[in-house]
Amino acid sequence: MARKRKPLPLLENITIEAVAAEGKCITRVDDQVIFVPFCVPGDVVDLQVVKKKHKYCEAKVVRFIKKSDVRQEPMCEHFGICGEAEAGGRPAHPHRQDRTP
Repeated sequence: MARKRKPLPLLENITIEAVAAEGKCITRVDDQVIFVPFCVPGDVVDLQVVKKKHKYCEAKVVRFIKKSDVRQEPMCEHFGICGEAEAGGRPAHPHRQDRTP
């Protein structure tokens, strides 16, 4: 007989704090680091934890409560399908806007 797994938690009214690697954003809840794809710092969201490790979790956005002011529309109509543009709704890094090619 297989072992029953505990259901992973649903976190409500979580504010996304910063940008992490691989196009994900990061937030912290009760000293647990949570990585979330397809969101922007400043978003307030409900999260469903999909993977839990000892030091971190991975979650997906279930519902956007408040979208961030820095959010932009994706430039590509295929965003989220092909994986080419990971940054999605985030603007370019502030330091990169001032540079000349």
